[in-house]
Amino acid sequence: MSTKVSEIMTNKPFCFHVPSMVEDLVGFLIKRNLTGAPVTNGEGKYVGMVSRRDVFSNPSESQTAMLMRKEKAVRPDDTVEAAAREMVLQHRRHVAVVGDDGTVVGILTPQNFLDYVSETKGKEKIASVMKGPSFALWEKMPVKLFLTITNLSKIYAFPVLDAESNFKGIITDRDVFNIMKFSSSELSMKRDMQEDDPWSWEGVRNFTSYAVYKNIMEIPNVPVERCMITEPKTVEIDDEVSSAVDIMKEHNFNQLPVLRGTRLVGMLYDLELLGVIS
Repeated sequence: MSTKVSEIMTNKPFCFHVPSMVEDLVGFLIKRNLTGAPVTNGEGKYVGMVSRRDVFSNPSESQTAMLMRKEKAVRPDDTVEAAAREMVLQHRRHVAVVGDDGTVVGILTPQNFLDYVSETKGKEKIASVMKGPSFALWEKMPVKLFLTITNLSKIYAFPVLDAESNFKGIITDRDVFNIMKFSSSELSMKRDMQEDDPWSWEGVRNFTSYAVYKNIMEIPNVPVERCMITEPKTVEIDDEVSSAVDIMKEHNFNQLPVLRGTRLVGMLYDLELLGVIS
């Protein structure tokens, strides 16, 4: 009998809500050390997902509703394989589990699948699982460029090299997320209303003014080496998948640098592990 989502999901996850401000969302995620959360409406029903990656992708948006993703949820009785396929299809690390009444009963992240991956595919070699590209950053690069690079590449964790191509560490969206700050600016705009303007009507003044609030994301102008994780856990390219799973589970990692000896050969991401069971 196939394993069901209800057997591996995290029950009763923290949920955020709309309407709300992105600044409050950031505080919510940092306070609870979350990478993402389901979003509910005023009736407590599931309406979408939001993550720190959505914040990175929409740096000037101030309203949570404008950056959340209305992604498909899965059901408690769905199979693990079906849920893994949905997560790989969305290429996201959070999928909500929703009951028949539309309320959130659980959440899935790649961590929830790791035991199943190890049981079913643990003997496979890491070399056969790594599929996606990996790009390295220079340790002296300003961390302010991380936002642009991650939005262009859709990669959220990078190995870091020195000028001699020696592996020095990794930097992830979490490292940058935890040091950025938000402020907002108000842009007042005014529009003249002429008598023949189709948007004007009797009894209204000849102009209207309104305000647009824009988020300003501030990232300190420091080099990557000031924010990166030095001496991270690594795996060898000829190791078995089970060894990578053990490290990811123990340390709650989303990715691992892959080495051949002391030379960096790539990164193993948790979504790639889901690909072998989907």
